[in-house]
Amino acid sequence: PLAPGTAPQFYTVPATREIMIQHLLSHVSGLVSGGAASAAELAKVARKPGEMLADYIPRLGATPLDFQPGSRWSYSPGAGFETLGRIVEIVSGQTFDRFLRQRIFDPLGMKDITFHPAEGQMARVTTMYHRANNALTKVDTSARINNTSNSAKCLPTAGS
Repeated sequence: PLAPGTAPQFYTVPATREIMIQHLLSHVSGLVSGGAASAAELAKVARKPGEMLADYIPRLGATPLDFQPGSRWSYSPGAGFETLGRIVEIVSGQTFDRFLRQRIFDPLGMKDITFHPAEGQMARVTTMYHRANNALTKVDTSARINNTSNSAKCLPTAGS
């Protein structure tokens, strides 16, 4: 056990395999998956408001993995999805939000969907909750919603 006030020591080992798209889609990539080491590193390379995925993802790629790709499951909501969004940008030659609008939302007639809800849409944004200590607590999503970057997170509003 660690003495009070003592920070744990971490070490890294080389990845035994590359992260594949299927790893990102199934949350087995090890990329910022809740481990203490990657969380500490992520704070150093955090995405800045307004920053494009093309600028952020290379820094994210330099962070240590929490585990070897494919070796276990752990939810990676931000880093995994943002990496997938960047892959879509590279393959399509478009920003992720533009790709989604052109190839998915517009063809489906989804005219009221956005990365950044306007004031009039805020009442229709889905409420998120965090479960801890056998209770649900409402999550303040304003920081995510007010981020002006082309995020891989899309917030559909009711009626979309």
